[in-house]
Amino acid sequence: MAGIYIHTPFCTQMCYYCDFFSSASLTQKKIILSAIIHELELRRDYLGDSSIDTIYIGGGTPSVYSAEDLQSMINKIGTLWNISNIKEITMEANPDDLTPDYLLKLKDSSINRLSIGIQSFDDDLLKFMNRRHNGIEAVNVVKSAQRVGFDNITIDLMYGIHGMSNDMWINTIKQALDLGVQHISAYHLTIEPKTVFGIREKRGELTPVDESVGAEQYDILHNMLEAAGFDHYEVSNFAKRDFRAKHNSSYWSGSKYLGVGPSAHSFNGDSREWNISSLDGYLKGYADGSSLEQEILSDIDIQNEYVMTRFRTKEGVSLKDFTNKFGLEELGRIETVANIEINNGRLIEENGFYKIPTSKFLISDSVICNFFK
Repeated sequence: MAGIYIHTPFCTQMCYYCDFFSSASLTQKKIILSAIIHELELRRDYLGDSSIDTIYIGGGTPSVYSAEDLQSMINKIGTLWNISNIKEITMEANPDDLTPDYLLKLKDSSINRLSIGIQSFDDDLLKFMNRRHNGIEAVNVVKSAQRVGFDNITIDLMYGIHGMSNDMWINTIKQALDLGVQHISAYHLTIEPKTVFGIREKRGELTPVDESVGAEQYDILHNMLEAAGFDHYEVSNFAKRDFRAKHNSSYWSGSKYLGVGPSAHSFNGDSREWNISSLDGYLKGYADGSSLEQEILSDIDIQNEYVMTRFRTKEGVSLKDFTNKFGLEELGRIETVANIEINNGRLIEENGFYKIPTSKFLISDSVICNFFK
């Protein structure tokens, strides 16, 4: 089983924090759509004979495309791979794009899961981040999606934002819970160098929040969502029962996936490939493969990636599976590290698994790096 990721590299307005590749000019929207469909054909063999069980259309902002355009991508996948048992087709969207008419058309398409980038319900914070919607619009669009029949909705939220108090964060979480969505992804604001926020930080105009504030808001998030019946199953992800993100979960379980479109990444167990982050460069090179860069994974790369992805999840690292893949000698190596982390209270061993407690997920990177070979 495998997944397909489609990167739609357009946004009508750039958020001040965003470091994903995208363009605010839509002049090449149609030609990029045609190129993505053609690239799917050209890279058919990357996944071998695997059938496809998830499709994720991300960006950028996929909702700049019509429902018919999005369906054309899905239809092309269906002509190239077996999708008869597909479990999930997700589309990312901004609230201001999801008009009632557009939602009806999306419901008539093959898309069965919406990922809505809300970030906050606070109007001042939304303006600060240069989001196009306001809090009321965010609430209304989720309710509209539910009314037309979408019953698998995830929303993105953000914390650790300059100027956001704990009370503001609590109110945002309460509002999310009141909406009755099935899945919530929440991310600490990271200031990247080439973003507007990054430039402001360099000028001394913006100061990142103190780590203690981010940690406190993470604890609030974890405690409130778990108390409301959400499963904190990955560092940044919370789901109601049976509503884990299947596509993203495949990344953390080491499944194969093909990524098409500018800047999209692919993984087939042996290699990583990615398209360059340039519209013109992609259009010039996707047909002959010159837009692609590749990394052949070494045995050490594969092991480190295995540890990194598994430890991001609630389930953690299976000692049996690790031993089958990497051998008893390597098991002994990670057991030595694990004993230190267990004594430090940052790891637990349970039913044949090493796990980072969900309450410690915020410091997971510092734990995981100690297991790298």
